[in-house]
Amino acid sequence: MAKTINLDEDPRNADWLHEARRRRRKEAKMKYDEKYYDFLDGLRETGKTNMFGATPYLLNQFHELDEALARKILVDWMETFSQRGPRKRR
Repeated sequence: MAKTINLDEDPRNADWLHEARRRRRKEAKMKYDEKYYDFLDGLRETGKTNMFGATPYLLNQFHELDEALARKILVDWMETFSQRGPRKRR
């Protein structure tokens, strides 16, 4: 059986991985400010909620959003997730 290599384990790969993820995020053409996507990526990593229920978390964190816009951001985050790839937290 082939050994699975985790590139995240080797710090020499960190810069390369970060740059690759940054390019994917840029290519995904996010419609809204990146801070919302970063927040949602972080929320997903915590496992606090099913991401279909993330709208209240967006509203609580970003008071400038109304419910309709928070839902649009969440939908765009979901639709672009596979293109962007999760961001590695530093």
